[in-house]
Amino acid sequence: MMNRKYFFFDIDGTLAVGTPGDQYIPESTQYALKQLEAEGHFIAIATGRSFAMAHDYMHELGFHNMISDGGNGITIDDQLKGIEPLDYQLCLDLIDECEKKGLIWAFSPDNKTRRLAPDDRFYEFTHDIYMKTEVVEGLDPRDYDQIYKVYIACFKGEEEKLESLKKLPWCRFHKEYLFVEPGDKSKGIKRMVEHLGGDVKDVVVFGDEKNDLSMFIPEWTSIAMGNGIDELKKKATYVTTDADKDGIYNACLHYGWIKERYLLALDMDGTLLKSDKTISPNTAASLNEASNRGQSICLCTGRGLAELKDYEGELDFCDYGILLSGCLIYDFKNDQPLEVHSFDTDVFTQMMDVVKKEDVMLYLLDSSHSIASQKDVENMPYYNMAIYQSMFESRAFIVEDIYEYAEVHKDEILKFCLYNPSVDAMNQLLKKLEVFPVSCAVVEETAIEVTPLGITKGAGLEFLSSYLNIPIENTIMMGDSGNDIEAFQSAGKAIAMGNATEEIKKLATEITLDNDHDGIKVIVDKYLL
Repeated sequence: MMNRKYFFFDIDGTLAVGTPGDQYIPESTQYALKQLEAEGHFIAIATGRSFAMAHDYMHELGFHNMISDGGNGITIDDQLKGIEPLDYQLCLDLIDECEKKGLIWAFSPDNKTRRLAPDDRFYEFTHDIYMKTEVVEGLDPRDYDQIYKVYIACFKGEEEKLESLKKLPWCRFHKEYLFVEPGDKSKGIKRMVEHLGGDVKDVVVFGDEKNDLSMFIPEWTSIAMGNGIDELKKKATYVTTDADKDGIYNACLHYGWIKERYLLALDMDGTLLKSDKTISPNTAASLNEASNRGQSICLCTGRGLAELKDYEGELDFCDYGILLSGCLIYDFKNDQPLEVHSFDTDVFTQMMDVVKKEDVMLYLLDSSHSIASQKDVENMPYYNMAIYQSMFESRAFIVEDIYEYAEVHKDEILKFCLYNPSVDAMNQLLKKLEVFPVSCAVVEETAIEVTPLGITKGAGLEFLSSYLNIPIENTIMMGDSGNDIEAFQSAGKAIAMGNATEEIKKLATEITLDNDHDGIKVIVDKYLL
């Protein structure tokens, strides 16, 4: 195992992308952070923000360690170890000079989300909402024991008249004012690593802006974001891609600190589920570990939401679902659909006219329900579906007349299945359905799965791959039967279960053990862990 590394990340433009108030951490960055922690590395934020301004954000980002206040504040395991203020006398000299030369000033005397100003001029000049500006009549900085930051309202170039400013660290992020704040993040990093008993040569820093220059030093590895300033890039050990173009992930992959990111798509029946329709504890353990390490795992199944209820609490490793064979792409984390596909209602009505003349069990699925008739559920063994009978009895919405329901709710149906009494009957019905612009797949022994034209598990996998910004070549599809064909054709790696049909095995890039002998675990351990 490699030496434990100590990773420090700037926030804006490095970890977080987007505009203030609408920032987010890219999925690939979240993955990289999980991988780093899983490998035993130490991760922390390194920010110029005050502890008070950054504390809540630290938790939102999922961190527990932080260098704040431009290097003067240290937080370890959510405990603030201390904050050093600015040089008190130098700050007083600066404020006095601002008074003499007519420049507007404010300062922060404590670890709170506020600044103090003697009048309204600071806000009127800056209209700044970065933090609350409190007006204190007759404000005198000498009435306070410490000063953590000073703010001077002026346009670029005007600060040159301030001789006192040359003795203090400062930076400008806004055209209307500048910050006087601690400016040596490396000082805090060294103190933190020393406290943890580490070696500074194992430090890795990521940054993008001028206030990150102080932590880009020769003692350790410095990585500049592709969107960073040129001055920073010149000091960097390595320049990665932009923050919103997988910059942190790509750098960590370049140095071998993390494993490659994959999207693992799992069929359920005959793949994730054993023959008795349960999930192997060994397989579940591997999938949960992969998920905890940040790998993306999704279901890729013909089942709908209603048919997953029997597995509540057992599928926490899945963040997403390609459900109803691609008709419904679902975000389990946020409990919302990402994409929904339904039939052309005229085509659907015409198909129902054909199907109702056949000796077949019709099974309808919408975005949240599965629908069957009482008569058909009672006769499921006749249609070779006895193994699912108990699930249908407990989970399906039972109606008296399935075709009447289909007509009334035709604009809501996303997929339907046709269960036949024999292979010959199934093949004859397939021929009759060939004239319709829909996608058909054979599942189980005598069942037909029907979805809107072009809507398949493969199309769903391509959508989710793009949505998560994971290259399609980094997708792994695991399946066993006919409705997995298109997903096998789309995936970077197509893994057939040992119990898969011969057709599926011929399309596979690899064949694993069967669903009763932890075939999924073999692949997860090989590629994701």
